[in-house]
Amino acid sequence: MTAQQSPHGLMRDIGGLPFASPGFRATPLLTLAASARRKADPIAFPQLVDYLDPVNAAEIFARHARDTPEEIPWTPLSPEQEAEVAATMERIVKAMPEWKPLFSIPTRFRRMEGEYVSSTSALIPQTVFLGDVAFTPAYPLEETLVHEYAHIWMNFIAEIADLQMESALENYTLPSGTGGKSLRGVLLAAHFAAAAVTFYLRSGIGGPRAEERMRYLLDYLDGCNKSTADDAHLTVMGQAVNGELASWAKSLRCEADEKFPIS
Repeated sequence: MTAQQSPHGLMRDIGGLPFASPGFRATPLLTLAASARRKADPIAFPQLVDYLDPVNAAEIFARHARDTPEEIPWTPLSPEQEAEVAATMERIVKAMPEWKPLFSIPTRFRRMEGEYVSSTSALIPQTVFLGDVAFTPAYPLEETLVHEYAHIWMNFIAEIADLQMESALENYTLPSGTGGKSLRGVLLAAHFAAAAVTFYLRSGIGGPRAEERMRYLLDYLDGCNKSTADDAHLTVMGQAVNGELASWAKSLRCEADEKFPIS
């Protein structure tokens, strides 16, 4: 982000938040994220695009990030899991063609050990960890991938300018009841919920429980937004993101009520 460019100006330049609307423009955000990485380590790689490689980015984060990422035990995905991820991403993009640029970025996939569904870390850029349970019918892989890619894209924004002040405590509780979260984490949770609701509303993909899940995520989104509304620890960028999320949530609620009227 240039010195002359405000966070609200950035939102105009990129067309809003990732996954929010067909007007979102991925290239300006990717360019700014790559530039932020190059600023941290100017001579690490010869080309700007090299900074978007997840292996290269992880090296930069390892050398320059203020925090050390929590270790996540992992092994490679099985060939069957790799094929299922690829096929699921194809279904998502076919159903939501405007999201193709969002799923076309360099990304690493890893099999996460333990009874976990999925995870990403801001300190391990563009890396999606998937547990074996993510490949079971209990967890639609479409939603899981939308969830984790939403985090990746919001983390690009946070790389340009953080969403919370350094004085913010990790004492927030998500609508699911998970406590000890950062303010930034609540914004990321709201963003994934909004992206997943958008997917369920507009993709045409979903089983019998899709509407129920969408309604849950709408309430989850509203709960996140209530937690962050007018929070004094939001940075200017955080305020811009928070405002976009609130507007998006209102629009999604109206769309859901029109498409699935509650009798």
